[in-house]
Parts: sequence; C-alpha cells; structure tokens
Amino acid sequence: MFTFLQLATVAQLFSAAISNTPAPATEPIKTAKSLSFAASAYVNQHSHLRVSLYKSEPGIVAIRLYDQNRHVLYNTSTGKKQLKAAWQLDLSELPNGTYTLEFNGREGQLVRQIKIGTPHTSRTIAVQ
Repeated sequence: MFTFLQLATVAQLFSAAISNTPAPATEPIKTAKSLSFAASAYVNQHSHLRVSLYKSEPGIVAIRLYDQNRHVLYNTSTGKKQLKAAWQLDLSELPNGTYTLEFNGREGQLVRQIKIGTPHTSRTIAVQ
C-alpha cells in the first residue's frame, strides 16, 4: 500500500513526465505535431492514473500502458465516433520503475513516461 509520501512522489514524477515544462499534472499533454486528439492525465490520492482523451474529429485512438520490458499492462481504444473518453488505471500494485503510456491515432502518437518510485524517507533530529 502506498503512503501519502509515495503518492506525492508518483504524482510529481508523473507530472514531470507529462511535458517538458513544469506544469500541473492536469495540464493537457502537448505535442509538436498537430493531432486530432489531446490527452490529460494525473494521479489521484488512491494511486489511480486518471486519463482523459478529447478528439476534434472522429477516429479510433488506442491507449496502451507498457512496462519496462514492453509488456502490455493495459490496452483499450475509443470508438470511431466517440469524441470524449476517460479511464482510471490502478497503479498501486505496480512495482517501482518506468512505464510508457502511448496514445496512437491515425495521424500520429503521443508517448509519455510514467516513473513510479518510493521516496526516500527522512528523519528529523531536534536538540532542545
């Protein structure tokens, strides 16, 4: 089970992996190429990855989560005419490591890294 500090670390690591510039984890994932879809993702306090997808035109977008060995941990896709979709993935049982979240559409893909780690604990020493 993750502690609050572990969840905070996962959230920080994931938000840093979302974009190259510091931004809250709920900011849309940005890409240099113009795609007909955009995605946002964040980690909630229960170690669940919340993923939202918005499409500006009809088409199928596949979403996959891979581990370090490229084993598919999660695989789904949107309906062709479905313009909005959301998923919740439980990350609480995954071991520490780097994971890949891919969004594949007909005109390209978005790829983001998710790093799960256990924070180093620190202790406080007070002299009275």
